[in-house]
Amino acid sequence: MLDSVDINEIAKRDPTPEAVAGYVNGNFANYDAMVKRFPKAHHLGITVAGLTSSHARCVDVEPSDATNATALAWLKAHEHKRKPIVYTSLSNAQTLKNYLSSHGVARSKYLLWTAHYTFTKHICTSSCGFGFRGKADGTQWTNKSGGHNVDESVVSPHFF
Repeated sequence: MLDSVDINEIAKRDPTPEAVAGYVNGNFANYDAMVKRFPKAHHLGITVAGLTSSHARCVDVEPSDATNATALAWLKAHEHKRKPIVYTSLSNAQTLKNYLSSHGVARSKYLLWTAHYTFTKHICTSSCGFGFRGKADGTQWTNKSGGHNVDESVVSPHFF
């Protein structure tokens, strides 16, 4: 799965990507343009604000975007829909999982997409460190895919 704030960078990297992720809101909203540009790809809409009214399937938990608390409210608002996805850095992943669990959201209720820039394709497990336990459902492993300003992720078969 590829994502970038600049969809032209994705097209340079791969004109027919298998999957793309884009933002439904925020300063870099590009989801609709991404769907139009890559109609045959799997599409993942991301909310950076964690707005419960958002039609995104993923909430972005990182500095200046949604918080762990915002993600909780967003997940509870979207639990009746297709399994929602939470994106966060590996360094926050276990804290986020613990927070959600302590508020009644079981790990089985959402997919976890981690950011861990090792520049080697992988899906995070406990061996990745930062106190993370278990396994993620996808991992963004680079922000320079193919030498472009493009993030690349490996995702589990059940992601889409």
